[in-house]
Amino acid sequence: MFTARKHYRTEVDSVILLQSLARKRTSYLSYQALRSSIIVLQSRQRYFKTISLVIRIQRAYRRYSESKKYCHIRLCAIVIQTHFRLWHAMQVYRAKQQAAIKLQAQWRRFAAEETFWFFYNSAVIVQTFTRQFLAQKKYYSTR
Repeated sequence: MFTARKHYRTEVDSVILLQSLARKRTSYLSYQALRSSIIVLQSRQRYFKTISLVIRIQRAYRRYSESKKYCHIRLCAIVIQTHFRLWHAMQVYRAKQQAAIKLQAQWRRFAAEETFWFFYNSAVIVQTFTRQFLAQKKYYSTR
């Protein structure tokens, strides 16, 4: 009986060992599956974090470059507006200057014409009196 018991005991121990190894194997496989899914999750998390950082960097760079471009365009617009205002002011100034020149020329013409007619009329008066004097002289000398 002792050998049967021993044989039974070795079979029970073998079964217990097999069950322990099977549990260990299933536990190890579930651990490996859990570990691989954690690794996948961590890599995806790192990927999305990297993508988020890349997007942030791209946004900052685009903001910087667009701001730089806007400042350049704004400066160009200011320069164009300044030159246009200068050109327009020069056109207005030249038009006013030409109008002033025409007024001055007209005034000088008027003044010269007045002076001319004054001297012309004075000459006519002098000629009239001279002719009158000469006519009287001739008249009195022939009488």
